[in-house]
Amino acid sequence: MKALRGIAVSPGYANGNVVVYRSPMLDAVERRTISTDEVEGEFKRLCAALDRAIEEVSVVRQQVAADVGESEASIFDAHAAMLSDPVLKDHVHVGMRENLVCAEVALADEMQAFAKGLASSGNDYMSELAMDARDVGNRLLRHLSLDEGKSPLAELPPHSVIFARDLMPSETVGMDRKNVTGIATESGGPTSHAAILARSLAIPAVTGLNGLLDSAASVSICLLDGARGSLVLDPSDLQRRRFVGRRRKFELSQSLMRLMEREVCQLRNGTCVKLLANINQGSDVDLVGEHNLDGIGLYRTELMYLSAHSAPSHPIQSRHYNRAAAACGDNPVTIRTFDFAVEKHPLFLSVDPSSSLELRGLRFALRQSRLFKSQLRAIVRSAKKFPNLRILFPMVTGWWELKEALDLVKVVSEEEQLEHKMPIGAMIETPAAIFALPEIIEQVDFISIGCNDLAQYTLAMDRSSPGQTISECSLHPSLLRAIRQIVETADRENCPVGICGEAASDPIMAGIFVGLGIRELSVSPARAPVVRYTLRHLTLAEAKRAADCAIHADPSAAMGELQTIFPPELRSILAMGSRV
Repeated sequence: MKALRGIAVSPGYANGNVVVYRSPMLDAVERRTISTDEVEGEFKRLCAALDRAIEEVSVVRQQVAADVGESEASIFDAHAAMLSDPVLKDHVHVGMRENLVCAEVALADEMQAFAKGLASSGNDYMSELAMDARDVGNRLLRHLSLDEGKSPLAELPPHSVIFARDLMPSETVGMDRKNVTGIATESGGPTSHAAILARSLAIPAVTGLNGLLDSAASVSICLLDGARGSLVLDPSDLQRRRFVGRRRKFELSQSLMRLMEREVCQLRNGTCVKLLANINQGSDVDLVGEHNLDGIGLYRTELMYLSAHSAPSHPIQSRHYNRAAAACGDNPVTIRTFDFAVEKHPLFLSVDPSSSLELRGLRFALRQSRLFKSQLRAIVRSAKKFPNLRILFPMVTGWWELKEALDLVKVVSEEEQLEHKMPIGAMIETPAAIFALPEIIEQVDFISIGCNDLAQYTLAMDRSSPGQTISECSLHPSLLRAIRQIVETADRENCPVGICGEAASDPIMAGIFVGLGIRELSVSPARAPVVRYTLRHLTLAEAKRAADCAIHADPSAAMGELQTIFPPELRSILAMGSRV
């Protein structure tokens, strides 16, 4: 018996037979040289593989849209764009001619260089696009090989738990869904495309399992806990019995959450809490109605730019905004203007790498005034049709930069003859913004706390550490006191305040935030059911006690103390203080 601890990315319980999967690797291609006369023949092989891959991606996208949803299917739009890009074909052709290497080698060289450039940006979205680039490269490798692209995961024995270093989106969606019961990988995280697809397909999954493949050498049976992020290899009879009990509780809780999803999000004493959605692209808006959310609290627009070869036009941007606004009816749709930095920005932007590393968020946008004004114009044009649109500026650190941005909105609104004033908000994500909060509040209609960055800049810590849960990263008393100070300042000025980021999607933290005075949470739609369920089982007094406990507790011991406050029916469902 051996137990491994990883990151829970798709809830659920799976027990079954271990199937170790090793995907085609761009960095494992055997280097084969060719003669000058063979170049055009290799290029024809590449073109044929591209044609087959484009057709395959189109079919996969249609299947995912029909079986899972448009939001998940849109992941493959980036794949189709990369495969159809003539630059890819041209660069690989040049690589064959200049280096006299076969199609596989030239392709691997090109896709690895492209993926490396995306991954080195340090931006989450760019990192996901790097994964997409590798996925596209691996798909082409399969089509260049003799098996004509068929994945080994397409046919699996019953009750299979897939063990892999990582899984690409196409590998996840192309699995034999009838026979796969769980996924365990060494790398990846909760925001990876593969994790998103696993959640959408209701396949339990755990990532970040260090040493997984080495440990699997002599293992045949495993128990995977996608709620706690644990994996037990060759379990004992006692562990099997405990596993079955936890799975029954989980399945019951999921049924209860689904039944409660149409209910208003309010505490047991009647205190209402608005539950809004965090989305990354226009196709995600379908999830707002699906999970009965009160609008969109954070529409991250970066993906629109990062997946484009040139700056998106006004019509393209407005189509995304219009779709979101129309889907939400009278509920608010909060468009956050692009949040880029010197070290993370679209490839089509020319940015001096020697520029100040402090150039980020709103400051970056103001330096890129043409691109910024173009986005504001697209938002304003959409607002003429949909008055429920709001603007949110990221990483605001001072009132002077905020005033400059507001002046731009005013100019664009007058030029576009917008007849109403759009609500405008500022994201509070740094200690500097907290100190400037009174002056910031004077200029805006609402504020939103970006708890992810606020934690990083306040605590000088890396929130991405695989050994920490979201709750453990957010329970630092200094961070919670900073949030309470923001709420108290906003309340004195009668300024609405919400909170967004991954911590808001954690049910334990959601209860604490409500106890600190927050009445608007913007969450990942997939996490909305458990957040709603948790809040409906808490009273305001319990939420305040939880917040007070967390503010005065050692973060490492806080979870244990919170167990005495959260109702018993919530403790087992939220797996508070759980162990492998």
